[in-house]
Formats: sequence, C-alpha cells, structure tokens
Amino acid sequence: MEAVDARDGARAWLVARAQQLVVPIGVHIDVTYRCDLDCVHCYLADRKRAELSLEEYEELFDELRALGTLFLLVSGGEIFHRPDGLEILRAARKRRFELRIITHGGHIDAPLAAQLAELGIAVVAMSIYSADAGEHDAITKVPGSWERTVGAARHLHAVGVPVLFKCVLMTGNRGVARSLSALADSVGAKVEFSVDMKGDNKGSDELMGLGVDLQERLAVFDCVYPQLVDADALPAFSPDDHTCLAGNASCYISPDGTVQPCLDWEEPAGNVRDASFSEIWLDSPVFRRARTIRRSSFSNCQPCENVSNCGLCPARAHRETGSTTGSAPSKCRETTAMALGFAARDENSGAG
Repeated sequence: MEAVDARDGARAWLVARAQQLVVPIGVHIDVTYRCDLDCVHCYLADRKRAELSLEEYEELFDELRALGTLFLLVSGGEIFHRPDGLEILRAARKRRFELRIITHGGHIDAPLAAQLAELGIAVVAMSIYSADAGEHDAITKVPGSWERTVGAARHLHAVGVPVLFKCVLMTGNRGVARSLSALADSVGAKVEFSVDMKGDNKGSDELMGLGVDLQERLAVFDCVYPQLVDADALPAFSPDDHTCLAGNASCYISPDGTVQPCLDWEEPAGNVRDASFSEIWLDSPVFRRARTIRRSSFSNCQPCENVSNCGLCPARAHRETGSTTGSAPSKCRETTAMALGFAARDENSGAG
C-alpha cells in the first residue's frame, strides 16, 4: 500500500498539484522491522535498526506537517511489536494526518480496536494469505496467527474501522482468491490481491522464486485487476509523464530515520538524525535526480508495444539493472502478463 494513491479520483488533483510543487504530500514510515511472525516471503532479512524514538517521531511529524504532508502510511515489521506503537499513531493523528496502517493484526484485541477507532484511523490493512488457517499459518510459520488476524478484523469492523485484507499470491497459497474474498465479505473487509514478489533488504533476490509464473498470473488476473473491465480502461501514459510519485510527492522513511524515494528504491537520500527532513527533501542528490526522470528516460523500453501501459519503475530498474532507467525484467514480465490477461478478457467478452 502507498501512502498516497494517485488513482483515487477524489485526490487526483491534490496529488498532481503536490507533484508540481514538489510537496511530500504522502509519506510511508516503517517504525520497526521487528515482527513476531516469520513469513516465508518476508523481505526483511536485516531487521536490526536503531529505531527512532517517540520524541524523534514527534519532531519529524511536526516537520512533515510544516512541509505540507497530509497522508501517512505507518507500517513495519509489526507496528504493535513496539511498546510505544500506539503512542506513535497518536502523535501522528494529533498533527491531523490522514493515517493508514499495515499490521498482521495479531495484537489487536477489542480494547485496542476501540482505541484505533477513537483515533480515527482511515484504514487498517492486514496481511492474510488464505481463508484456511493451516495454509496461512504455514506461510507465517506461527500457529494461531490466522485466528488472531481474523479476530482483529472482526474487532475493528465492530467499532467501524475500515479493514483491508492484503494477500500476496505465491507458490504457497495458490487458488485462495475466491475463498479469501468470501472470508473478507464475512468479516466486513475489502480485499486486495498482488502477485508481486520482491528481493530482500540484504540484496538477495532468492524470494522472487516464490512468485507465481505467467500462467498462474493469468489465472488470477480478474482478482488482481477487478476494477478494470477491458484493455481500453488501462491508463495510457505520456512519455513526458513522471513514472510515479516517489521523490516528487512522496517518500519512505525507515525505522532508523533513513529517507529513500520509496520503500523499493533503496538509495539513501539522507537520515533525519543527521539533517532535517526539509534539507533532505529539497537538496538530496537522490531526490533531485528522481525529479528529472520521465517515462521517456527509459530509452530501451520505448520500442515495446506495451510501453504506454507499463508501470515503469525506477526502483525496480535500479535494483535489477543498476540503473534507475534500465529495463527491469520483473516489470517486463508483469506488463506482459497484464497485456495477455486483458487480451483474454476482451476475447471472452466478445465471444459472450
């Protein structure tokens, strides 16, 4: 989940304006990399960070507010693995940020759900991998984790906090989309599926092997892109467009205060313990370079017939090719699967 979704019609103008003015309107913050689950696909191989204190977060939130930040996404690791996790959320809401959080939910009982409702959390997104407890627990490697996550969803729904189930489809949970959608309906949650796997934060791409292949992506296509009815509904981007908001209207801050364009773009722009966020945002060479990148900067991608629909990604390109404007193989596979999926959907629609 991004701190800001530029596709949300109600926010599109505001986000576009922030991008023009280089305002960090949405910021993603991980408050810890520690977690009491051990998920097979977790990219946090290195969990040790000298975490920012509550007082440091309060100073950071004040600075973000002064710069025009409106939307915060707070996640981990597991937020509530920190004893002061709730206090960090309170400090954010005190500054009137719209606040979304990602958690596995295992720490959310009825009293904590009530406190989150009182805070006015916009959305609680929870990682869940199956409607079957055994299958989910095999992925988290913690018995009983499914029961706690589903229980948290029920507690949150009971007090009116919107819940979003987030599920990565991979080799360990094939075929769960329909049953998990039914489970989400039964507890009053929405559900979002993804087929994207990423390498770990120590530089290994071994986890990519857990991703589903092309045929499996096509099999779950309607679950991953339910909001788009046909290929004509795909956004068509101009070569002059920015690729994304990273470094232009949003950024990521790790638990130790390291600032990056986004979670996946692992180039440090600075650290809030060494310089003010404002200095980093305005003057970092990493951010300045990010703001020069346009879709046309991906010169090797321009001849591709799918380029106008491809989610060209400097972060993936940097990791996979060493260049922020290289042709990332994972994006090529993703866009090919999307194009084939829409072609099949259009063909089936025409046959009907």
